This record gives sequence, C-alpha cells and structure tokens, in this order.
Amino acid sequence: MRMHSANRIVTLACGVSALVMPAVAFAQAQQAQNSMSNDSLISSSNDIIVTATRRETTIQDTPMAIDVVTGEDVQKLNIFDTKELQNLSPGLELSNTTGRNNTASLRGIAFDPDGGTSPAVEVFYNEIPVNANTVFTAIYDLGQVEVLRGPQGLFRGRTSPAGALLFGTKRANFTEAEGYAQMTGTTQDAVNIQGGVSVPLISDKVAVRISGLYDKNAVSGVSTITGRESRNRTYSGRVSLSLRPWEGWTTYIMYQHLDAKLTPYILVFGPGNTVGANSTGPALAISDRKSVIEGPLEFRNKSDILTVNSTLELGGVDVVANLGYQNTRLFQLRDQDIGNAIPNFATIQDLYTSFKNYNAELRLESDNSSRFTWSIAGDFHDNSNFVPLHTDQHSFSPTGVVGPTCILALGNACYERASVELTIKSRGWGLAGTVGYQLTDAIKFTGGIRYSNDKTVRDQLAVINPITGGGFPGFFFGSPAPFLPLCSNFGPDSPFIPGGLVNFYKFNSVGSSPFITVDPNGVCGLGTSSHVVSRNKLWSGGANVNWEINPDVNAYFSYGRTQRPGPPAVAVTAQVGQQYLQAKNETADGFELGAKASLLNRRMTLNVALFYQKFKNFLSYEPALFAIEPTGRVTTIAVPTNGNADVKGIEMQLGYRPTNNIDLGVNAAYAKSKYTSPVFCNIVDANGNPVLPAAPADITSGLPQTATCLGRPLSDSPEFTATLNGEIRFPIGAQVMPFIRGNANIRPAFTSERSNYRYPTDIRLDLFVGLRSEDDRWELTAFVKNLLDQDRLRSVSPSTFRLQSTAGTFIDSGYRTASINAPREFGVSGRFSF
Repeated sequence: MRMHSANRIVTLACGVSALVMPAVAFAQAQQAQNSMSNDSLISSSNDIIVTATRRETTIQDTPMAIDVVTGEDVQKLNIFDTKELQNLSPGLELSNTTGRNNTASLRGIAFDPDGGTSPAVEVFYNEIPVNANTVFTAIYDLGQVEVLRGPQGLFRGRTSPAGALLFGTKRANFTEAEGYAQMTGTTQDAVNIQGGVSVPLISDKVAVRISGLYDKNAVSGVSTITGRESRNRTYSGRVSLSLRPWEGWTTYIMYQHLDAKLTPYILVFGPGNTVGANSTGPALAISDRKSVIEGPLEFRNKSDILTVNSTLELGGVDVVANLGYQNTRLFQLRDQDIGNAIPNFATIQDLYTSFKNYNAELRLESDNSSRFTWSIAGDFHDNSNFVPLHTDQHSFSPTGVVGPTCILALGNACYERASVELTIKSRGWGLAGTVGYQLTDAIKFTGGIRYSNDKTVRDQLAVINPITGGGFPGFFFGSPAPFLPLCSNFGPDSPFIPGGLVNFYKFNSVGSSPFITVDPNGVCGLGTSSHVVSRNKLWSGGANVNWEINPDVNAYFSYGRTQRPGPPAVAVTAQVGQQYLQAKNETADGFELGAKASLLNRRMTLNVALFYQKFKNFLSYEPALFAIEPTGRVTTIAVPTNGNADVKGIEMQLGYRPTNNIDLGVNAAYAKSKYTSPVFCNIVDANGNPVLPAAPADITSGLPQTATCLGRPLSDSPEFTATLNGEIRFPIGAQVMPFIRGNANIRPAFTSERSNYRYPTDIRLDLFVGLRSEDDRWELTAFVKNLLDQDRLRSVSPSTFRLQSTAGTFIDSGYRTASINAPREFGVSGRFSF
C-alpha cells in the first residue's frame, strides 16, 4: 500500500511536470516575440508581500506553501460568500453544513467545532485569533487573505496542524483620500451593497476609514416542501483608524459590528417513508433542492470585534503589540427532526451561545540589518463561553406515536424538557522565541520553539424540568426534604423518565449524583452538575532552511510540530468506557520540501511543494456514534476520537502572463490522508443500517461497544483538486477596457466510506464579462456563477435520518440529509473607485 501511494504521488508529480514544461517551453519560445521595453517593471505574483512568518516577506522568500487572495481579487470575482475562497485555493474546504458551524479544512485534514477541540485551520483577523463564525459571515473591504498551508506551531499564539487563514482588513490611507462603492444583484434574489471611504485627518499622522456592507441572498437555494425559502441577511459596519504619532511608531485600530440572520433549510433526498399512518414526505431528488423540516430553523449572529496592531521601531529592535477583543452572541431555534421522521410534530431546541475572547501579544524582534535575526514573544488569552440550551425530549413508539403528553405529571407540570447550562472558561499564556542566521548570501536558517500553558474550566448543569415550571432561575440546591412528599415518586430510576435521560443523569462521566431541584411553584426536577478542570502544557515549534539559488528561484525545506489538547466528552447519553470520555492530546509533525520561481522576465511563476505529515492521536469527533448496549439495544453517543494518521501530497501553483493583457493561472493540490491505527467510527450497510460488533455478554457490567475503522481518510474531500483562472483584456482606446475573466474549480469524483456515498465530478465554472476604465476607476460586469448548473453535494449523512423509538428500534424518515452548492446564478455588478 505504501508503494502504491508513493507511485501515485510520483505519477502526479510527473503529470504536473508534463503540464508545466510545455508551458515553459512555449513561453521561452515566445519570450523574444513578447519582450517589451517595460518588462523590467512587470511584477510577479511571487512579489506579493505576506506576513506568514510575522515579518513582511515576498511569497518567493517565504519558506512555506502560501495562497494569496487580494482584495482586488475578491472584488473582481464578486466573492460575497467567504466559502467561495475555496474556489481559488485547491485543497481548502470551507463549509457550513448545519447553519451554525463554519469550518475550514486543508490538506485533507478535517475539523468539527462540536468536538470541543481547537481548529485544524486557525483563523486570524488582523493578526488576532477569532471565531470562524463571525469572519466567514461577512467579506468586504479586505486588504488580502493569506492561506498558509501546513502545520502552524511557531509564529502565532495558536497552533494548528493543517494551516491558517489570515484575513487583513483594508487600512486607512495616511496620505490621500480614497474609497469605493460596489452594488451587485443576481437572479437568486441576492443583493450586495458595500463600500468604504478613507480620509487623512492629519497628513501622514492620522487617518480614518469607514466601510459597510448589506447583503442578502437565498443561501444554497433550498426551500421546504411547504414553500418556505432559505434566506440570509447581513449588516456589517467597520471603522479603522491609522495613527503615526512620530516616525517609527505606527498603530492601526479596527472596530467591526456584525448582525446576521440565517435560515438555511437542510436539503434531503430519498423516497421518504410512511410512519404509522402518516407520510414523512414525497420522493425527492437532489436536484429538487427541498427540505421537509416542519418546525423553525433560525440562526442569528451578533458580533463585535476590536483589533489593535502597533509597531514601535527602537533602532535595531522593533516592539510589536497586538490586542484583540471579540464579543459574539449566537441565537439558535431549530426543529431537531430535520428529516421529518415524526410527521406533524416538531422537537424544538432553543440555544444561545455567548463567548467573549480577549487576546494580547507582545513581541520584540530584531530588524533585518544583520545576518542574525531573533524574536521573543509572549501572548495571553482569556476566553469565556456561556451556553444555555433548552431542548424537548420526547419518546416515540415504533410507529411514530408521540409518548405520553406528560412524561411525569405532578399537578399541571409536564416533565418533558431538558435544560443545560454549559460554561467554559479558558485562560492561558505562551512564550515563543525564534532565531535566524544568514549562513551564506544565499542560504538562511530559521528555527524556534513555543510553549503554551492553558487552563480550562467546564461547568455543566443539566435538569429535566417541567415545561410549565420555572426552569433554571427558580431551582435551588440543598435538602429537598420539605418537598419529598411531592417528589416521592420521582427519582433517578423513575419509570416516567426516558431511558436515555436516566442513563445521562446516572452515568455522565463528569457529573455528580442526581439531585432534586424544586422550582418556585414547588414542582420537582431532576438534575446533575459537573465541574471539570483541565490543564495543558504543550510544546510546538519548527525550523526551515531557505536557499536563494538566484534572484528568481528559491528552494526550501521546513519542519513544523503542533499539539492540540484532547477535550472531554460532553453530555454522553449512555454508560460508556473511559476510552470514549476523554480524548488524548494530539501531536503532529510535518515536513515540506518546496521550490518557488519567477521565470521568463517574471512573466511566469511556478511554485511546487511536497509534504508529509504524521499524527499521533489525531483529534476528530463523532456526533452520533452508533453503539450497542449489553441488552442488544443500539444507541448513539457523541464523543471525541483519537487515531494515528498520515497525510502526504503535492501542491503546485503556475501563473503566466504571455502578454501584458493576458493573465493565466493553474493551481493544483493532491493530498492523501488516512488513519494508520483503528479509530471509533460508524459503519453502515447498503441500507444505511449500522454494522456493529456483538453485544457485550455481561448484561450487568458490560459497556456499549462501537465499530472501529482502519485506513479511512480524515475528511470527506477528494484527494485531487484544481483551479484554473484567467483574464483577457482588450485595449481599444477611448479610455475603456473590455475584458473576459473566468475561474474554474475542479473536484473529481470520489467515493466516501464515511458518508457511504459516491460524490460525482464537480466542475464549478464562473464567467465574467465587462468594461472597465483604463485607470481602473470604474467597472461594470455581467457574470454567471456555476455556469454548468451542476447540483453537487458537499456533505452527506451516512444513512437516512432516524429517531430512536422506545423499543430501541429506529424510526426511519426515508431521507438522507446533505449540504449542496449554490445553483446557477446570473448577476450584474457595478464598482466605482476614487
């Protein structure tokens, strides 16, 4: 198998060479013909300045694989959804499958935020680590986005094994007034209005920039069978201040507010089913883009972000300070029965998430005036999350009949709602140091190490409370003696409490023994509390060697190590073994060998990187892991998982400007990831039924058993992806420049064991035709996105959506759930800049 994988990489490398070398040969043959007097002024894409290593360097001089999407690219390609950035960066996967969780994966390394661990791809906003939900919700007035590939364990206060996304907002201009306004409308009932204005208040000393966004769209075009449509509406405003009190001290301050409302109905497909006497819905195909949800599905995001970036030059030493604050409030109201397994009934979950993040970093670094460079950095973070959750808990017969109106009736109170309050507080600090030395005029070595010390406190309170009762504000802890006559028939083993909830309250790994709660009306409840403290001391770092073969060609080798703390399981609903309850810490070691070149008078750029990464205890998450109990009953548990894994691949970026009016680009990425040790997983048969080991023989003390997998990929993504892009301009004089530009993203067909689904080939083709002024002050564009009108799924549930009955069997909706790309969309956009 290893030989086979190596052969595939070699074959791909040869294929890339076969693609690149004819282009190089053609370019060389045309060089004399296309040579112009201003060739020396041509700027290569490798000349773009990036901050991947916390110092300003060109892409060519940076020893890691990087993609850059400039603010100009975002405007020209009418990117109004951050997830569309993946169409420009092969191997990058940006998704939001549930409406509430925005995630990023890279190089075949996935991440689920529900797992409680840190991201595989960290997101930074003006050098401050932030939650992806807010950044991905609005994209406007950007300087550029840097996609850093590979383990990031040294240069920033957060470590991540797959990479990082650096978003930089546009700053106020110290010397001149400037700005832009852009308005776009499409056939998918989308409207995007954005703009920004920068004004110097005191020339070269103080400047301010104000920008804003209004955006509405139909998300992925999914509607319910009753006619309700998916909708998204976003308002955002930003104020940026640039300060330079004196030469050598510069400070940038940015404040942003966001208010977004999202209704993203979940697509289903399948024949449907009849449960009892009721139909779950009609037979639906993927192309129908339909949802069968009957209840609400609403998400609201209100966020405020403040960032401060300051640099003070002290003659050979720079003092850099980065401060950040994020306050995000997420509101969620949803029907949990997204497959309509129980027709004419909604199971409601009401969730509010509040998190506040404070981040600070102070760094001392040498300038680049000598062969020896160094930096010392310290960082601090203080994060708090508060999550009150209320969810209906109902029991269903095998024929879909809803259980007793009152699971437990005392007076007029009905015990059929579970409430959870989860508070997570994390505080930590880190120290990092780097050294660099110019060994020769052409070879430079850089290395460093980072130490982080974190403490996380998780407090959880869970209660079965009456719908008609007072809920959390009313109950108290202590002796329930005065109420025991009323509570005498209500305890941990009460037959009135659904078995799953009894298991939760009896066996929660981090919980106390069940206790009685009483609301202001004297109505009893049953609850548990938990208090978990975890401390992690982690080491990470890296080293690289960069060799400037000549001014236009660089080669490099880099090594990086990252660590992520393993989280505990939260709200496990069955008595399970310790191996399911606490994940181990993850360690990843990555190696990368690459070359970057600007060729043919800088008309061509060619960057290639080979990488290999080895994981010990890779962290993943199973939100509904099938398990078989000693009684033979099948249940599901939500647990973090660990498994050793390998990732290997190759990435290539080719850019070519054959003439001053033609730009062409080809980016490709191949990444093969797999588990090299068994890991807990779901295995389903052709009908979507779980395949599990035999039930434990010991009915009294046996623990539930789950399936394990070996060799599965770490994510649901194709091994190979590619993008092709280009623009042709037609100079006709009259100060007007017609143009045609296009972008294609290619995802070959692949079969996913995880999803039990074969994803077909996906070719996303966007085409733009328009006019712009020769000085680029204005532009009018007509465009079509998803020109081929393909209906392609990005994620699929491994089986049909099911709910468990009181008999331990599953009630089948007959539908699989999925997320889908946006349909074909025609639009018109106008932009004016000054």
